[in-house]
Amino acid sequence: MTNNTHTRTIGDFSVINEQTIKTSCSFKFRPIDFHGKYWSRSGLVADFFAEFCIQPDKENAESSKSSIATNVNEMIENTAKYGDPPHHYCEVTLVLYDNYHLIIEINNDTSQENVESLLGLIDKIQANPIKTVWKELRKQRKGKTDEEKKTTSGIGIVLAIKDYEASFDFCVDQEKR
Repeated sequence: MTNNTHTRTIGDFSVINEQTIKTSCSFKFRPIDFHGKYWSRSGLVADFFAEFCIQPDKENAESSKSSIATNVNEMIENTAKYGDPPHHYCEVTLVLYDNYHLIIEINNDTSQENVESLLGLIDKIQANPIKTVWKELRKQRKGKTDEEKKTTSGIGIVLAIKDYEASFDFCVDQEKR
């Protein structure tokens, strides 16, 4: 059996420059640590990251902290929700640059089905205005049960782009067997 890796990079990673890093923080966890009654842990971790990254004396510090916490929480929830297998370790890293550019890096393993779903979402985001993608995803979820909604991914990423003007770059490594 031959393993080779196919990498698809979407976005512009040129902003990443080791010399301009102000601070960084990493958190390693297993998706199973956030399931069920432990779901609120993602909010605790997100709040910690936001507090760690924000400058208390900076104008709009509370608003910035809230935005960071909301977006980090969404990324942690997605990492936990789509991590496969659930006992495999995932890592979330926040890197804050001197110009207050914040990068949230997620590393985790997931199923081929989830990879294809993410790549399909990325294609939609690249090809359409974000409000159009938002409306389409909301329409797809309408009338579905909570269990069925769990399989409709993308709402959080689209919301971060739409409401917080976040930008996303993706590097998806797929092992081909």
